[in-house]
Amino acid sequence: KDSEYIDEVEAITFEFLTPKLKEYFTSFDLMGGMFVIKPHGKEGHIPPHLDFSLVYESKYWSMNSWCPLEDTHEDYGILKMLPGSHRMMHTIRGYGIPEHYTHLADTIEKNFVPIKMKAGECIFFYLSIVHGSSYNIRKEPRVALGCSILPESHQLEYNIIPDGASLVKRYSVDKDFFRNYTHAKKSEPEESNLIKSFQPNFHRMTER
Repeated sequence: KDSEYIDEVEAITFEFLTPKLKEYFTSFDLMGGMFVIKPHGKEGHIPPHLDFSLVYESKYWSMNSWCPLEDTHEDYGILKMLPGSHRMMHTIRGYGIPEHYTHLADTIEKNFVPIKMKAGECIFFYLSIVHGSSYNIRKEPRVALGCSILPESHQLEYNIIPDGASLVKRYSVDKDFFRNYTHAKKSEPEESNLIKSFQPNFHRMTER
């Protein structure tokens, strides 16, 4: 079953990463443990993007942990980032919320910095940094371990502009919501979990 497989993968990921993370973090929580598999071919190209907000980032921090199981190179789905982009502007990210950088996708890709890594190395980066990855032109899939790292005390949230609506809805959610999220991207949490609705403050990223 999918849920059993997800639980098993999370357990393996957390068992491997937790001892290592304790060397760098004194108080943290993990969620979303997964194998990040990039297949061979053009469908493996991941354009510039930011990951969804998991917490209220003015109060809590949130990061991704990414650990390749093989050395990564330009021809093997290397991770790329736009340095400092997490400090350019405050963003709220979720389903249906306009992205502030897509009109500059080509410029961003030209300024991406590739992150060459050896098998077993781990990189931590904020969910709000612009990142992507290149094609995997080798025959074998590129496999990495990934998960999200949060402060031990935090409140998970989910932001969405429902289809046909104009206001952002911010919900209080738990880990199970995000565990099942990929199977129902347009679903909304229970209305009783609604924190607030608000007009999005949308500013487009500029080249300067």
